[in-house]
Amino acid sequence: MKKPLFTVKTDALDADLVRTGETTFEFFQRQCEPGFVEYREWIEELFQDLSIEHCETFCGRLRSKDSAEFQAAAFEMQLYRMLIRLGLDVEIEGGLPRTKKKIDFRVQNDRQSCFIEATVCGFG
Repeated sequence: MKKPLFTVKTDALDADLVRTGETTFEFFQRQCEPGFVEYREWIEELFQDLSIEHCETFCGRLRSKDSAEFQAAAFEMQLYRMLIRLGLDVEIEGGLPRTKKKIDFRVQNDRQSCFIEATVCGFG
């Protein structure tokens, strides 16, 4: 098993609203409200589903000071899980043919393939 994303310290749990300068990750790390705990556990579960070679990248993105980066990484982990559960072969950050560019996912089955760029609406 991989290292956990969240390292919750029970003595530091509280239900305060977002604190000044607090990252989204830090907010979820210290929350004790049931809805937030459930969301934190779900994000942890999605993180554990990732292949080991992508954990460091996603960990950095989820712990970013940029809330939009947290949301984007969480959405990509959800999308990854859905594609895998559909029985598709999924390559994270697949390279685009004949370029140096990366795309979020290269997805394929036995007959066809496509590239998917995940986008979260509402930021920026």
